[in-house]
Amino acid sequence: MNCEAKDTAQNDGRGRVLVLWRKICSIGTLLVLVGLFLMNVFGSPVTRYMMERDVTNLLMEHGYREEELLKVESVYRKDEQKKYTVRVIFQDKPETVYYYYYDINHVLQVKKDY
Repeated sequence: MNCEAKDTAQNDGRGRVLVLWRKICSIGTLLVLVGLFLMNVFGSPVTRYMMERDVTNLLMEHGYREEELLKVESVYRKDEQKKYTVRVIFQDKPETVYYYYYDINHVLQVKKDY
């Protein structure tokens, strides 16, 4: 009788661990799927940040100061050929928008929009 009670207690402990492990795996899978969906809709936050930083650094290298930049923001358009672009508006020309993007050789290019 004693041995049977001990076996039941061990199996019950293993069952609890197994149920807990299944719950953890289910929650982890759900989080990964939600993350992938959000990245598909809004783009990678790391890529967006790095592009904003790279464009700001490029403009600083060309002699611009941060005070001269009205807006530097990344734009993600999943239906476009260039999915990630950085929109730049200068203080002295707020009606003109410049879009910076990487070409195939990972060199920043600019496109002016009036």
